[in-house]
Amino acid sequence: GGGLYMSGGGTITNTIIRNNTSTVNGGGVYLAGTLTKSFVGCTIEGNTGVEGGGIAYAMAGLLADIVDCSFVGNNATSRGGGIAVLGTTSLGIVITESCIFEMNHADFGGGAIWVSDLDVFRGVNCVFRENIAETDGGVVRNEQTFQATNCTFYNNSAVSPTAADSFHTYRSDANTNLLNCIVVNDSANSNQGPGNFVNTYTLLPEGPTGTPNASGNFDANPMFVDPMGTDGDASNDFMLMPGSPAIDAGNSRGDLANISVLDTMFDLNGDVRNLDDPATSNTGVSTWELCVDLGAYEFQPTPAGPACVVDFVQDGILDVFDVFEFLNQFNAGCP
Repeated sequence: GGGLYMSGGGTITNTIIRNNTSTVNGGGVYLAGTLTKSFVGCTIEGNTGVEGGGIAYAMAGLLADIVDCSFVGNNATSRGGGIAVLGTTSLGIVITESCIFEMNHADFGGGAIWVSDLDVFRGVNCVFRENIAETDGGVVRNEQTFQATNCTFYNNSAVSPTAADSFHTYRSDANTNLLNCIVVNDSANSNQGPGNFVNTYTLLPEGPTGTPNASGNFDANPMFVDPMGTDGDASNDFMLMPGSPAIDAGNSRGDLANISVLDTMFDLNGDVRNLDDPATSNTGVSTWELCVDLGAYEFQPTPAGPACVVDFVQDGILDVFDVFEFLNQFNAGCP
């Protein structure tokens, strides 16, 4: 670990791990041992390592829990620009919640994530944008299990002309599963590889245009507020505009790897999940008439405010004509 080596248990909170280099795995952080580790509110940025430019996870059998963290501009000279999950002898599990992975890079596979052949990566309410892999899997090279619920994947890419932009489900026994997600990339194929690519209630290029299929998948413009930002930097805004087809299009009863959509109370912005938009018809699966949106952000409809009591002309404009109408009503004795 170029910046931090952690073999015991514990929580790292509100910490910046930046511009570190390792000639082995874990440019920013190397996690070892058998005790659970947690990272909350941390920034892992500009680090370089062999496997896992930001974090290399080599724990045996337990998990790392990563919440409200940002992985920005990390580089792996091999695989896993942001995180490499490489449990050495038994199952390793990494869970990320409300995290951002942006502009990470791998010289080989997995621009943001590499999951080795024993391991599991789960993401909830995360954004993956503009991560790059030179050979395969701009988001992930997945050799076992990659699961994402309510995540947004935008303009990730693999440089190799034969590779899909976002996901490489590398082994025949590997599983890549998306639930209530949004995938936007330049190529028509988001995934390559012999493994299982199974998705439900997800907007992605492989879905039919416009109308969802039996699995709830479809392809459309998600209508992000400002995906490129003012200059393509961290001001990118992946919240949904009014009228987005991703609003009320998810499965509120969905459950992926024992992570229930109903148990996910807030989105990446800390706003309430499963919030119905009265102006949008539910195209997903609702619970109590509430239907979750797709992606990392839940659309927050603006409640109708009270009518302006001094707009006497009722033309939506306050001007001198409202004054005249008030005087007319006053002189007429109108209460």
